[in-house]
Amino acid sequence: MTGAELLNPVINGLIEGAVIALPALALTLVMAIARFPQAATGDLLTLGAYVAVGVQAVLIGLGWESTWWNSPVVQDLDLSEAQRKEIRGTVREYRGHLMDLRDAAQRADNDLQALLSGGQAVQIFDCSHDLFDANAGRQAFHEGHLPGARYLHLDHDLSGA
Repeated sequence: MTGAELLNPVINGLIEGAVIALPALALTLVMAIARFPQAATGDLLTLGAYVAVGVQAVLIGLGWESTWWNSPVVQDLDLSEAQRKEIRGTVREYRGHLMDLRDAAQRADNDLQALLSGGQAVQIFDCSHDLFDANAGRQAFHEGHLPGARYLHLDHDLSGA
């Protein structure tokens, strides 16, 4: 194996590791500082994915050829050029969907910022819940919550029971 063949999986592993490490680090910080379990991790996973895509785009811009089908494992699959072309097209299509989602998230963020800064009354509801301990959500709410937030219990306040 050449140096480039050995370095490609290492860099790809670091990029994929960033997708896992950034949200894990953020969750650890939230738990350690706020002592409040954070369940909304979608934004953190999105951040990790954007960092990974950004790093990969920079590397490709610098001339790094980091396509996954150059790895020795995939070489053993003996993909035809037509199959590789189809995979490239699918990757481009999903990259476009990812960019559309990013734009939609940015618009939603702008709308939320406008709502919060517009002087309108905004009500925050905490619906924390633990399937194994029905009182854990209320207890966590009483231990610490955003000012002005209200607690709604899933079993009592938000169900027909």
